[in-house]
Order: sequence, then structure tokens, then C-alpha cells
Amino acid sequence: MSGRPVLLRGGRVVDGERGTIETTDVRILGDRIVEVGRLSPGRDELVRDVDGLCVAPGWIDTHTHADCAAFLNSENQPLALANLRQGVTTQVCGNCGYGAFPVSEPHRDDLTEHLVPALGPGTRGFPSMQAWARAVSDAPLYTNLAPLVGHGTVRASVMGFEDRAATDSEVTRMEQLLSECLEQGAFGLSTGLIYSPGVFATMEELVRLARVSARHGAPYVSHLRNETDHVQQAVQEAIEIGRQSAAGVHISHHKVAGRANWGSIQKTLGQIDQARAQGLDVTVDVYPYTAGSTALQAFQPPAGTGSSSPRHRPEPTPRDARWPAWPSRRITIPST
Repeated sequence: MSGRPVLLRGGRVVDGERGTIETTDVRILGDRIVEVGRLSPGRDELVRDVDGLCVAPGWIDTHTHADCAAFLNSENQPLALANLRQGVTTQVCGNCGYGAFPVSEPHRDDLTEHLVPALGPGTRGFPSMQAWARAVSDAPLYTNLAPLVGHGTVRASVMGFEDRAATDSEVTRMEQLLSECLEQGAFGLSTGLIYSPGVFATMEELVRLARVSARHGAPYVSHLRNETDHVQQAVQEAIEIGRQSAAGVHISHHKVAGRANWGSIQKTLGQIDQARAQGLDVTVDVYPYTAGSTALQAFQPPAGTGSSSPRHRPEPTPRDARWPAWPSRRITIPST
């Protein structure tokens, strides 16, 4: 940032400690707030009238899929700028097991197709966190990025989209890939346990990978295995992964969906409170609206689907049509 001082005049400053809102001026020098109060412009000072606006630090959006936003073309550039225009200056990406790295060459085509619904039109796959970071640094970047390592990407890079438990050697290879990404600067491990291929992972696999994350001082961040009828079991699984691995646990976009389950969020919050009282590091984030957005793949019953590669979709069966969760769903499908 330039060494020239900046004076923000007449903004609304919220004091979190006193709970007050005051109309005042803020002087900034470099990356520091140096003075707050009724201030007079100094020599060569850049003055900005922010009357009626709130003066705040940049927001951190803890749940995004902005891994490839830097690669959007000019036509899609407004998408890349959307968060910045809302005051977001740092985005945590690589959530829900979807990450742009590490993508292995044998599975590149399937993985890239799999990532597009989450990462958007700029989607690219990279062999390592380091390669992704170099590409992002060379592209227009509008916010800071804090990438997680997507478990789904790691798993698919090792064993594709196969519907089975990973072998010991396959999990060992996943551990190696995860460790390399964390050593190169990734911020943690994310899972998306309603999505292929994460849905096929056993708890043993997840505990082993979470231990790698814990050794690097990084968290285990999870889109739970269920957010409807079995959400309490899913919350308990996440807590138990934290207990066995010593990793901090963060539950993404915590909610309870389905009309029949409304109100049971009190039970899941009770589980989390109990875990925290036992000394476990368990946190959640919540979005401020009453709808969700995901791929139709998430509504496909996971059992018995065989390979779930984007190129190998199973044919519909009567079992799919009778899936009991459907009556409590409300779905809007926009045209594309």
C-alpha cells in the first residue's frame, strides 16, 4: 500500500467492545489505523468522504469456492469482483472437498468435470498447491485466498471415483499428497461427505487424514455426511474424527434441512457444546438464509451406485424414486 496517508471522513464506526456506533473520522497510514476522532486533513493526505457508510476492516468469508475465480475471463469478471464489492477481502476456498489441487494426470479429465459445478467457469486443475499458488499470483486477484485441501480431489487423484473403501496403501498416498499441500501453504483439510467421492470414505480414512492436518496445526473442515434425518449422527462423526485425530473441527454451513427435522438444531448445538466442554476444538459457521445450493448429484442415494465418475452415471431405478427424503424437499432448478 502507498505511504500516502488516507483520511476517511464522516463514517460510522462500530465499537465492538462498547457496543456503540459513532460518526467520526479514521486516518490510515500504510496498513495501520493510526488515528480515530474528529480529524483535520493533513498535507498531501488523500481524503475520502464516507458519510453514511460504515468503516470496517475487510470481511473474511469462511466458506467459498473461489479457488479459480482469478482465472475468469473478462465476460465473467463481475463474478470475481462480487465479494470485494460486498466488503470481503479474504476468502477461504477449497471447501466441501472440492479443490483445484492436487489433480493427478490419470484422473484429470474426470476430476476437472467434477469440479466445474463448484468452482465455476474458470475451473482448472493443478498438480500441487504450489502450482496453483503460482498461477493465482500471475492472474488478477481481487481478494486474499486461504485455500483448504479438498479431500474429494485428493481421493479422486489417488483412486478415481470408485465406490469402495480405500486400501491402506491408497490412504498412505492420500496422506502424502495432503502433507505436501499443507507444507506448501494450504490452510487445512476439507471434506464433502454427501458428494462423490467423499461419500465413499470410511471414518478410518478420514481420521488418518485429519491426523496429518493436525500435525501441521491445521483444521478438519467438514460438509457433514448428512444434514437431514441423520444430522445428529453426522455431527457426532465429525466430533469423533476430531477426538481421534486431535485436529480442530469446523462444521461448514451448519443446518438441519427437511420439514420433519426443523427444530432439531438445538440437539446438534447441544452435541457441539458438550464436545467443547470436554476440551475439543469444535466450531461451526452458518449462512443467513433459509435455502441451500448444490449439485443434483448430492440427491442421488449413495448406496450401490458403483463408480460415481461424472462420466459414469447410473441409470435411474425404482429405488431412487422411492427415496424417503424426497417428500420434504423443495427444489428450484434454474435453466442453464
